[in-house]
Amino acid sequence: MKRQAINLIVEDQFPISKSKEIEILDQEAPEAEVNKETGKLSWKFSLEPNKEKKVHHQFSVKSPKAMVLSLD
Repeated sequence: MKRQAINLIVEDQFPISKSKEIEILDQEAPEAEVNKETGKLSWKFSLEPNKEKKVHHQFSVKSPKAMVLSLD
């Protein structure tokens, strides 16, 4: 077990729509650096021993009712 802080980078991504009929809305990622073009999220922080940190992001997807969506 480490007894010193470690520097972490946590990455994720908002979905990117390739269709004009599908919209990605309400994008939120507190404390993250966000690349608007790629949707890439990056949290950088130092984590002390025996501590935990939660990162949070959310979004909503708007599409035609009959359309089948696959979020990969």
